[in-house]
Amino acid sequence: MPATGPINSASEERLVLARAALALRLSATYKTWKVDGDTIVGPGTLAVRVEDQHRVGPNHFDVGFILNRERADAPVLWDCVAGLGRTEPEAIEHAVETWARSTLPVMLELGSQDGTFASHFGYNDPLGCSGWHVIHGPLLAFGNGVAPTDLQTWALNHPLLPILGPLASSLFERPLLNGVKVLFGFGTEDIAEVRVNGVCCEPATDRLKSLGWPRAPEAAFARCYFLFVNKHEG
Repeated sequence: MPATGPINSASEERLVLARAALALRLSATYKTWKVDGDTIVGPGTLAVRVEDQHRVGPNHFDVGFILNRERADAPVLWDCVAGLGRTEPEAIEHAVETWARSTLPVMLELGSQDGTFASHFGYNDPLGCSGWHVIHGPLLAFGNGVAPTDLQTWALNHPLLPILGPLASSLFERPLLNGVKVLFGFGTEDIAEVRVNGVCCEPATDRLKSLGWPRAPEAAFARCYFLFVNKHEG
């Protein structure tokens, strides 16, 4: 659950910087986006929110993509991302770039529906999640040495969606548009995380931890984002 309590001025200043950086990155990718208060307003009815819900560190942000900002009942597709850097601006830029390369393509693909930005897996695809139409974002890896390449290669050869999808989808509270973030790798210890609509999914996280992805002395991480578009009712 998101942390509670007031957000201090330093945290709010980070959010302001992150929103400005994300608006620039979005505009460089797809039409024009502008910061309006605590929201980044895009073309048509699109919008993005940047918040600090989890309060886990100064380089961590929660990013919510909104398909229709004019409707209060429109789902917010949450993801969270952390950035690496020696300074705060570097960490913010890295976090923005990570989200823009791994999650934003899924959102753009939802609009295009033609495979331009991300891959589609149908209801019966053996590499998908049975019963669901899923948009699979790019698999992004980063870190030191050859370790990121090893992680990425392993994940490409051992598809995660058919393994983690059924566990994650069991927690969905709506039949349309559920986002699942997958992060795994190692620093001083193994790190694995599966989040469903921004909330940790413990069964899927435990399964991810148990998989035989390569560990190495160098720190490295891989992440991707799945959007479960709709469930087949037949």
